[in-house]
Amino acid sequence: MQTSDGKQAAEIRRTRRHYFRGPFRRPTPTNRAYRMASGGAFPVQLLHLPGGVGGGGGHWSNLGAAYAAVTFLRPQGKSLVLYAAGPDADGQCQQQHPQGRIVFAYPILPGDAFERLDGATLSWAEPESGAEFALCFVDEAACAAVCGAISASVSSRVSPAAGVEGVAERLARLRVAREEAAPALGGADIAARLAQLSIGRP
Repeated sequence: MQTSDGKQAAEIRRTRRHYFRGPFRRPTPTNRAYRMASGGAFPVQLLHLPGGVGGGGGHWSNLGAAYAAVTFLRPQGKSLVLYAAGPDADGQCQQQHPQGRIVFAYPILPGDAFERLDGATLSWAEPESGAEFALCFVDEAACAAVCGAISASVSSRVSPAAGVEGVAERLARLRVAREEAAPALGGADIAARLAQLSIGRP
């Protein structure tokens, strides 16, 4: 019999959403404020592998760059969020400003499994669609900060790379996608590319 917590999680899973809003600014690793304390945003590249292809030879796509953080959203709760803008020159996070719009939100639910494939790469799969996502960080410290924030969320975990089958092959394909420029679709930004993917929940 499903508990009230289980029903709530199931309902959130049915309504879990991704937000697609522009505009988009590409983050620069040279920004002296890109290292922020836990709860801040870090520059990443978002990679996507469509559902149904599994881990055996599927092609990862580079959707573009953004800033990643783990934060609390209403009504979704604790979520992994990508922003179109990050910290400003003074080191203050612009998440609450119009230019810091959310382009992607992934609520962290019980049973979600995030894998830290190497020091600076975080991967996870969407259970309902089978689609896989990966965040490639500028360095290990940024990846560790986000992984720590995810691990601190209730009933969530970040598994180490050890024991992940085919991790070397997966990392090789991720590196290829990371080094490729994100596709230019009529000048569209990351939000538009995300919107063209049917990755939202029904």
